Amino acid sequence: MPQTPDQQQRGHTPAPWRAELNNEKSFPFVIFSDGAAIMVETDNNADALLIAAAPELLEACRKVLTVVKGREYQSLKALIARATGTTP
Repeated sequence: MPQTPDQQQRGHTPAPWRAELNNEKSFPFVIFSDGAAIMVETDNNADALLIAAAPELLEACRKVLTVVKGREYQSLKALIARATGTTP
């Protein structure tokens, strides 16, 4: 499926993502966005919930980056780079 302009800008499937129990597959948790499965490789509920929250967490980190300074700024900038596959 081709990426939407929003996906191309952000580099990931846009939020919201949600974790659902899936009893028909070998992995019981599946992450969905707009009805499409985007992640199926976890059998841990806590991991599934964290993965499903990832787009909103990334956006929150980007907002916080505008107000933090010093070591926290550098750490957050490096984390965002790691999550987006970019250079800090």
